[in-house]
Amino acid sequence: MSYLMGIDLGTSSVKTMIMDENGTVKSLSSEPYPIEIPLEGHAEQNPHTWWKATVITIRDSIRRSGVLPSEIKGIGLSGQMHGLVMLD
Repeated sequence: MSYLMGIDLGTSSVKTMIMDENGTVKSLSSEPYPIEIPLEGHAEQNPHTWWKATVITIRDSIRRSGVLPSEIKGIGLSGQMHGLVMLD
């Protein structure tokens, strides 16, 4: 059987799920992370924190589902709607 993985990078946590090709959810996993407020009116997050949380939820979701990584045939990703990642 083939499986699909969904990853949602939200404002305060990342969520990952695995479902089969019929839409049956095999596993769900989430990992929270903080919003840093260095100054009034500012909100920041470190993209490395997003990545670490994403890796944690992917591994956890695969473990919980019993699905082999090679059986995952597609990955969907959604991210923060109003997030800005500044480089250099």
